[in-house]
Amino acid sequence: MAKFLEVLQFRSWVESAIPIEERSHNAKGVYEKVLATFLTVLAGGERFNHLSWWSHGSEAIKKSFAVQWLPKASSTLTRFWGTISTQYVSEKRAAAARQLAITIIGWQGIKEDNGNLDSSVLIRYGNQEGAKRGYNPKKRGRPSLTILCLPF
Repeated sequence: MAKFLEVLQFRSWVESAIPIEERSHNAKGVYEKVLATFLTVLAGGERFNHLSWWSHGSEAIKKSFAVQWLPKASSTLTRFWGTISTQYVSEKRAAAARQLAITIIGWQGIKEDNGNLDSSVLIRYGNQEGAKRGYNPKKRGRPSLTILCLPF
């Protein structure tokens, strides 16, 4: 995987595409946090706290990906991604992600495609971020989060 990301020039893509500037003298780097998020998703993680799923081999991973540091706490990732708060930053990141997908998959050669939308309701208990009162067929009137899925 490390060699694949190197061929894609993933580090330079992250540095140019993720418009977050860390100003603290203790800042560890944007690339390392994006890489940790990527590895968490690759390991099947769906939440930031699934960071621990791959962290047991962190020394080998650091050497493979040529980094000095990787986050150990999920709060590092939630604070990092929480800094993206403006529409402009979000749109810039999305455009860069589309460009990376084009690089990986080669979508420029695809002339025609079909996209199907599906929505799912995730039940949220308590006062969780993103949960609003809305359509929830199983628990009417309770907080839920409706997501749209675009299968490829």
